[in-house]
Amino acid sequence: MPSDPSGRALQVTAVASGLCQAITGGAIAPGERIRVGSPGWPCGLSGTTARSALAITRRQGLAHWHRHEYYAAPAGSPQPAVGARLGRFLAGIRCAAGVTVGGLATRIVDADGPWGPSGRQYMISRRADEITAAENGAWQPRRVWQHIDAAVGASGTLLRVHDNLYACQHLAPAHPNPRKARLVMSAMRCTCGFTRLDDEEVTDHLLAAFAPADSTGSDGHLHEELAGLACSCGFAATSGQELDSHFLAVFTPAGSLDRGGVKHEAAA
Repeated sequence: MPSDPSGRALQVTAVASGLCQAITGGAIAPGERIRVGSPGWPCGLSGTTARSALAITRRQGLAHWHRHEYYAAPAGSPQPAVGARLGRFLAGIRCAAGVTVGGLATRIVDADGPWGPSGRQYMISRRADEITAAENGAWQPRRVWQHIDAAVGASGTLLRVHDNLYACQHLAPAHPNPRKARLVMSAMRCTCGFTRLDDEEVTDHLLAAFAPADSTGSDGHLHEELAGLACSCGFAATSGQELDSHFLAVFTPAGSLDRGGVKHEAAA
């Protein structure tokens, strides 16, 4: 009995819709491979139907094609600028941990794995290539970042930065206004009456007044200071002052009012 073309078309559309919802809703994380068992992928799906559904998902800008596999891309195809920012962030964390690319690759490859005489060295070489590519800004699957995060001892922070950047790559991390940043850094007092002290700058005072307990900025993202003058959102600073300016940019509320309704602004 011939198959029902209209029935198959409906199934393809339904599967594609389910995959798109899973990707945009976060059930399939950014950079995670879309495969059998993924949310939105029904059991017993034929290969032809799966390929058609994945092609639709890709055309809708929610899947990235890499080495003959599909990967979740909730904010569209990976942007080079995001890859470069993430690469700088990784390099900073690795250097702060005092580990080389080769040393990090060695940590990733289990010494007790099922390797032949030269198999482990080959795998270490492959992992080193992936780390180097990632630091140079080349897109890598999420599993690569999972391995690196665990090996460098980032406790999930590196992976969280990866997910945040690729989930909303059209939103760049907040950068400080240079003119305003200079004013704050050179300020001697705050409009609330605080005066600069030997061990407390006006910047410290403003951050204490505005920074929320959960470190969530006005952009809805988590902003925590990490090793290497970096923020968990992916922002990488070149100095402590630049990093403080970034935190002020994301934590300062409308009207510069603290939780008690007191206004705080830097003054000369």
